[in-house]
Parts: sequence; C-alpha cells; structure tokens
Amino acid sequence: MSVYSIKGKGWRYDFTLRGERYTQAWYKPKTEARQAEANKRKEVLEPQKETQTLTDMEFSELVNSRLDYIQERD
Repeated sequence: MSVYSIKGKGWRYDFTLRGERYTQAWYKPKTEARQAEANKRKEVLEPQKETQTLTDMEFSELVNSRLDYIQERD
C-alpha cells in the first residue's frame, strides 16, 4: 500500500498490480486516499461481469429478413 503526501497539494495513492500502474491524486485526508486505493484494487481484482444482451432473432433470421426486404424493393 503506497499512500503518500505531496506538500501543499494533498494525498495520493500509487500501486502496481500485474505489471500495470494505478495512481490517483489530491485527496485531502489520508483516510480518503486509502479508501480510494482499496476500492481501485477491488475493482481491478474483481472486474464487472459483462451481461450478454439477449435478442429475439438469430443472425440467420436477421439476414433472411434483410434479403427479403431487398428483394421486395427490386
């Protein structure tokens, strides 16, 4: 955990996880910087699961309806 102060500006956190650097700056109290670092670590270690959008049509149905539409226009 690396939370440190820059004189005259405030607190910041800076850490490296899996070879990638994460940093954010200028928190007034040190506890706020620590909490922000903990939240960022949690976000990086447990990424949000992407929800899959359900559709009513399959791709082949969509293509066929488009082809039907094009044939009607000609």
